[in-house]
Amino acid sequence: MMWLKRFVNDIEVVGLSHPIKDIGIRLSLQHRIKLSDAIISATAISLDAILLSNDHGLLGIPGLRIQHLALHEEIQ
Repeated sequence: MMWLKRFVNDIEVVGLSHPIKDIGIRLSLQHRIKLSDAIISATAISLDAILLSNDHGLLGIPGLRIQHLALHEEIQ
């Protein structure tokens, strides 16, 4: 569980700034994505961060660095 503690300690909370809001609104309108996805994408773009997501609808957003996560099938 040490990996979880290190992960949580490395998390940075980012406020919703005016530039992120403006970028998010623009992304939502231009790419026809939900505002919540647009705000998350705008935050990643503004921080030059890699967004971990399996949402294929975000692939065409310029400037967004996205990494898809491999999903494992559930074991029944």
